[in-house]
Amino acid sequence: MSKSSSIFKTPEGQAKYLAAYDATLALWPVPYESLDVPTRFGSTHIIISGPKDAPPLVLLHGANDSATAWYPNIADLSRNYRTYALDTIGDVGKSVAGH
Repeated sequence: MSKSSSIFKTPEGQAKYLAAYDATLALWPVPYESLDVPTRFGSTHIIISGPKDAPPLVLLHGANDSATAWYPNIADLSRNYRTYALDTIGDVGKSVAGH
């Protein structure tokens, strides 16, 4: 059985970060859905936008960032693509590493 691992030192720190994450996601200028996909490495959080029938575009953030970093560009990118902004496991964000 796998045990999840958090990058946060305290539950309070995690709660503070997740509140800031959600506040940034509130700036997302287009409709989106959030999805948590189980993998053998843990749970990967994905923010999905754009037309369902458009070509897919996977968006990976830089180090020490999260999928919310795409909010300034997501309106343009989602116009012609079905975008999948991932929170990388092991970095900040809503993805959770497993053991």
